[in-house]
Amino acid sequence: MSDSHGKAGAVSDVIDKNLGKAQMFIHLGDGEYESDLIIVEYPHLDFRRVAGNCDYCSRLPLSMIIDAGGARIFAAHGHSYGVKGSLEHITTAAKQNGCNIVLFGHTHGRFLRWIGRAHV
Repeated sequence: MSDSHGKAGAVSDVIDKNLGKAQMFIHLGDGEYESDLIIVEYPHLDFRRVAGNCDYCSRLPLSMIIDAGGARIFAAHGHSYGVKGSLEHITTAAKQNGCNIVLFGHTHGRFLRWIGRAHV
């Protein structure tokens, strides 16, 4: 999930609908406040998150690599990789880190594309 922009209820809905189904939740930025609330409300969850361009003064990382279920995931908000203009920079970063899945936010849209061996 990404770009919840203060809508804590929307993030809680995603969590509630997927409890017991998902092994991990990833928030891709622009939702640090509400993800803080989730961590307090659901301390047992594996909840990963990165900073977005609207997460002001954040201490969260801009990107992270997650090994899960045999996949290597490159997760970032996307603003620092220019994803609104091109997927080249974020795809290159994923490949350089040996990742086969790329997750990003910032665009407020959904993408599912295969680029070489990296899944964006």
